[in-house]
Amino acid sequence: MRADEVFQKTASGQYEVNEKSAGLSMRERRVLILLNGQRTLGQVQQMSLVETIEAVIDKLLDLDLIEPLRANSRRTPTSNVSLAEPATKTAPQRAVEPPIQTPRQANAPTPVDVPVASSGPITAQAQTFMRNSLLRFANRVRVSKLVSSIDSAANSAELKPLIKPWYDAIAESPTGIYEVDDLKASLLEMLLAEEV
Repeated sequence: MRADEVFQKTASGQYEVNEKSAGLSMRERRVLILLNGQRTLGQVQQMSLVETIEAVIDKLLDLDLIEPLRANSRRTPTSNVSLAEPATKTAPQRAVEPPIQTPRQANAPTPVDVPVASSGPITAQAQTFMRNSLLRFANRVRVSKLVSSIDSAANSAELKPLIKPWYDAIAESPTGIYEVDDLKASLLEMLLAEEV
């Protein structure tokens, strides 16, 4: 398998995502959810945090839950090929059509554009928002240090460098990937409101 190959779910794969009937492990299920017909295997490997994705792909192919999107052969030998080469970091893509954005949302600043402001009630609101969204979507053990850093931030200037790891932690979860952009927009609005 090549890192640039793209796979999509079959009808059985879509059913499995909704019904959880094939007895997949959490790791296999995460890979199945991330295979949306747009992401390459390299991107899926990076997002799923699976070191050896070939075995997972082989199992999903054997169960007829996925199929190659491009005109590739049905199966390719995986014994001598690895996707372990470093993949470039790419922004997660949505599996569904994004909602129509209002002009305000379309012009929302990136985390780098968040203004520096003094601490206040909005910083506490942003901290609570970041903490709760992490605890909702991400593994509590994996994000415990990040939650502690968020809680100890005294102002938006200290929260600003935490936005990227916060975003990445939510985007790595199977359900968070669909909501992370909206969450980021809400967070940036809170931090911008503090400046006013």
